Amino acid sequence: ILHLNHRQFHFLTLTHLPICPQFTTQQEFSQEVGLQLTGSALRRWAFTCASKLLLREFILRLNSDDVEIVFTPEGELGFGFVNAIEVISAPENLILDYGVLFIGPNGMKEYKNLSYQVLESVHRINVGGLKLTPFNDTLWRTWIPDDNYLGLQSAAKRVNSTHTPNYKPSGASREIAPDNVYMTAQEMNKDNDTAFADFNITWNFPVIDHVQYLVRLHFCDIVSIGLNQLYFNVFVNGFMAYKDLDLSTLTFHTLASPYYVDFIVGMDHSGPIQVSVGPSSLSTTLKKNAILNGVEIMKVVNSKVAITGHKEKKIWVVLGSILVSIAVLSVVLLAVVLTLKCGRKPKPAESSGWTPLRAPIGSFYSRVTESIASPRNGLSGLKIPFEEILFATNNFDRSLIIGSGGFGMVYKGILRDGTKVAVKRGMPGSRQGLPEFQTEISVLSKIRHRHLVSMVGYCEEQSEMILAYEYVEKGPLKKHLYGSGLPPLSWKQRLDICIGAARGLHYLHTGFAQGIIHRDVKSTNILLDESYVAKVADFGLSRAGPCLDQSHVSTGVKGSFGYLDPEYFRRQQLTDKSDVYSFGV
Repeated sequence: ILHLNHRQFHFLTLTHLPICPQFTTQQEFSQEVGLQLTGSALRRWAFTCASKLLLREFILRLNSDDVEIVFTPEGELGFGFVNAIEVISAPENLILDYGVLFIGPNGMKEYKNLSYQVLESVHRINVGGLKLTPFNDTLWRTWIPDDNYLGLQSAAKRVNSTHTPNYKPSGASREIAPDNVYMTAQEMNKDNDTAFADFNITWNFPVIDHVQYLVRLHFCDIVSIGLNQLYFNVFVNGFMAYKDLDLSTLTFHTLASPYYVDFIVGMDHSGPIQVSVGPSSLSTTLKKNAILNGVEIMKVVNSKVAITGHKEKKIWVVLGSILVSIAVLSVVLLAVVLTLKCGRKPKPAESSGWTPLRAPIGSFYSRVTESIASPRNGLSGLKIPFEEILFATNNFDRSLIIGSGGFGMVYKGILRDGTKVAVKRGMPGSRQGLPEFQTEISVLSKIRHRHLVSMVGYCEEQSEMILAYEYVEKGPLKKHLYGSGLPPLSWKQRLDICIGAARGLHYLHTGFAQGIIHRDVKSTNILLDESYVAKVADFGLSRAGPCLDQSHVSTGVKGSFGYLDPEYFRRQQLTDKSDVYSFGV
């Protein structure tokens, strides 16, 4: 029994190297090993004397303090065995439940409850770089080069950086992938008179079983010399997985900042998993490029294994064994304990002060919003301590107020790592209140788009309702349209702003299986960044759109007078066309 005392993710690595019994030929000798978790069969292997060293790594989430390992026979003729067992703890945000999309012939849809499924590592690739051993990885993983997986070697060009990646609190961390993965990449090889050509870089990763796989792609813009220069498309198995990927926006306007995306693919045919990157139509001719820094592919071993329960519930790992004695078992368990004590590296200290804190028990808002911050929903990493908010806003200095609304005041703030944020502080008895606070967190935690304002985090300590967004330099569009001493917008700028806002709304309406309807589209809620790029903001009144078999959602009327769709106002039947009407106004 291993006493882990960590109800979180763990890497479970099993090592098998068959040793033939004396006086036994290869033809006579056959071994089988089975693995089970909570009574569900996960894996079975067969070995002969000719079998080589086999490492199997599983990623599983525990909700119990103990892991009990039991060796039992597997089959009448089986000769079960294991050479080594290694358990390494991982952070709770290693696998998230939101932002994961299933890709298939019928398009994309949201994939839920990924963190409660058992995963088996298949490929872990350092694209454009060298092999990384466990000594180069905080979680003791091995990353191998991508040379054997590139479809066309001449299409790609290695690129590397000598600078440490710019990690952001809401982005990837060293536990997601080590520095060396984000400091190397493959980019489009435009040296051979192909500067004006459109082509993709493609990798093929062999898989065996016809099941679902998690494909995690790592990105870090180490090729651009300025922001918003790199736009590219991502394809998985020939399907468009991410169109017009803009790392500058996704990383809150920071170059060389790590980012990753997760996709689930179902393999119902033989053949490899194919990953491609290529230039976007938004790229200028001379700046067409595409990059990839790393790839991880994990098999969803058992899509319905929920490793949950009360503290007294135990996790069973059953490995077939006939000839393993009590003495051998003791040695194996002792080796595991020593591995846990000696092999675990200390987690690097972060200076940003973003460690999630548990809200005070007596807080009314904390109790009501507990479902938002639950690790089950994957949002605990977005919580910002109240002391960090006070630091960013200089104790809510009134000279930093940049706006106000029904929810409360909006302050300009700067986090400890230098990131500029807009901090919206709800007032007690505000017109929007708690439901809108919850709605905005729920919506913004799922979306990432160049033309939608991104959420940095939230705080609900000490009865506060605080939202922190990326800081959008030029402020609301309304200020630029109706005087206030600002220079007038050119017609080209106005057209670009209209197109940008439309793209943001289109993503809301179509980017999910069940679209999101904004319900409060107006010039006040369209913000402009320093380059006058439009970003739709304020999602407090948003709600899920109709299902595929529905034409509308029946709901009470909410929004701003003068922008309301008359049909929605009269019939209380909401559709995405209501947003289109408000956009027209």
